[in-house]
Amino acid sequence: MPETVSWARTFTQKVVLRFLYIYSGCNVVSTYLGGVVFLSGDSMQPTIQGGDVVATRTFRPRVHKVEKGQIVCVKSPTDPGLLVCKRVAALEHERVGNVVIEGHSVNPRVAKGHVFLLGDNLDSSTDSRQYGPVPMGLIHSKVVFRVWPPHRIGWLNDSA
Repeated sequence: MPETVSWARTFTQKVVLRFLYIYSGCNVVSTYLGGVVFLSGDSMQPTIQGGDVVATRTFRPRVHKVEKGQIVCVKSPTDPGLLVCKRVAALEHERVGNVVIEGHSVNPRVAKGHVFLLGDNLDSSTDSRQYGPVPMGLIHSKVVFRVWPPHRIGWLNDSA
């Protein structure tokens, strides 16, 4: 009987340790390198279609620089549990250009520490025109590569 308990304890410890190693490794990769994001919706068409799967690089403000034209995943300002994918249209201190906000054509200036985000499909996008400039702290990652569907695999361009 003691051998059975010893064997079960050793087996359990190995399973738990392997799980912890795998979990820790995945956590380190997603925190410091990036991950895979499944996208839905049509706000970024034609660049990104609903159902595309993309590889992302984790954004760290002290290490990475946000550039105009980059496609980024940000925590939604209206629903923090949701990631949204948009293109950076203007950086801090820049003027956005003429955009229509609530039926009025305006030329807003982006505040320090914020970015103005737009979807490529303006008619179908909820973006900074609705919720205003987004704090850079909400940027989760930069979209770099489309991995699905197979016939559209490739690097994603940083220009609109």
